[in-house]
Amino acid sequence: MSDHHIKAALARDRQNSFLAEAAAARRVKQARQHRKRAGTSVARRTPLRSAANWLLSGHSRGKARVMLRDGSAVLIRPAQSDDMG
Repeated sequence: MSDHHIKAALARDRQNSFLAEAAAARRVKQARQHRKRAGTSVARRTPLRSAANWLLSGHSRGKARVMLRDGSAVLIRPAQSDDMG
């Protein structure tokens, strides 16, 4: 393999690393903006206020939608007897 092929491969790898870092930084920024729009940050909420909001929102029926830091939505529900098998 000649020298210019090695240099090209290293440059391509470095560019892909920069693009991946930029994409991760964008996801972090979007998650922070989403949290700001949602109201008070999780760190500033008291446990009592969080529990009250959870109960008032109707999630006490057994299912809760949660937004993860990377922006993906997750549905949380209690374990069922069929889950234990």
